[in-house]
Amino acid sequence: MKRTVIVVLVLVFLVSLGLFAAGVKEKAVGAKELKDVVIGFSFPTLREERWAIEKDIAIEYAKELGITLKVQDADTDVNMQNQQIENLITQGIDCLIVGPQDVNAMQSSVNAAREAGIPVVSYLRLIDGKGLTMFVGNDFVLVGEDMAKSAVEKVPQGKYVIIAGDSGDNVSYQLKEGFYNVIQPKIDTGDIRVVFEQHIKTWAAENAMANMENALTNQNNDIQAVLVENDTMAGACIQALKAQGLAGKVYVTGMDGDLAALQRIAEGTQSMTMLFEHDIIAKAAVDAAVDLAMGVDHAAVNGTIEVAGETIPAVLLSASKITPETIYDIVIGKNIYKLEDVYKNVPRSQWPQ
Repeated sequence: MKRTVIVVLVLVFLVSLGLFAAGVKEKAVGAKELKDVVIGFSFPTLREERWAIEKDIAIEYAKELGITLKVQDADTDVNMQNQQIENLITQGIDCLIVGPQDVNAMQSSVNAAREAGIPVVSYLRLIDGKGLTMFVGNDFVLVGEDMAKSAVEKVPQGKYVIIAGDSGDNVSYQLKEGFYNVIQPKIDTGDIRVVFEQHIKTWAAENAMANMENALTNQNNDIQAVLVENDTMAGACIQALKAQGLAGKVYVTGMDGDLAALQRIAEGTQSMTMLFEHDIIAKAAVDAAVDLAMGVDHAAVNGTIEVAGETIPAVLLSASKITPETIYDIVIGKNIYKLEDVYKNVPRSQWPQ
């Protein structure tokens, strides 16, 4: 996937999401009132905290808007996801939001939706295929760059491990592209060596832990930084590091801003994460779908993205870098989580005042 130049919005702007349909009117123009709108939302899994949180937010937001939201959970099974989407289409939805389990295996679902006159919003992960109406998510190359910059700033030299996400998820490749954009110059000078790199099927924690254990064994525990693509896998890698007495001594990245990851940052075992404000991104997807369903323009579009030779409008959201230095101001200061929840594993005498 090639990126175009993106205008990055600050999070505050994104709260006021407006209207853009990319010229797609289709059957949805018949839904002239909010109460008539029916949106289908297909999640790849609810096993990870971020997806479960966003599902709940989307459901509550739909109730506030007065629309009907039909939610499906594929439980990491791409065949099940395609079947569930087919079922949603037969129920007469006005717009389809898809967080794909496998970005390379959704073309039949996109085709079926478009043949039924239903706009398709690719959510967080960009479906690799033709016929999408809109993308709502992040510029994950930039996110990966931010993660790697944090590591290089603290660990400018040493052996690096890369624990990447599922090979069927282009987010994983985008993040890794961002990693290498930052670390390649250091690799070229010999300051950094990537001694182990692995994609983890379904982003599964147990697979991430096993691979981290292999990396430690292969390098006789001589590893200085681990670029991990999400918090669930970061937690698993930290378990492997802890078993070798290395937790807190090796730089470990993460992504998603899970509460468990924030707790590890407070404790000092995880070095950073990228926090996506779940209410903003979930509501952004619903708002985009509603406007497409009603056949009106969506003013929150702030860029375009290229996929399968097509250019589609995109709502690209920013993320916050959470480190020991920023966790209090961003997480506690913005009331994302309570102080006692984030620091519950830290002696009270060490809590920030």
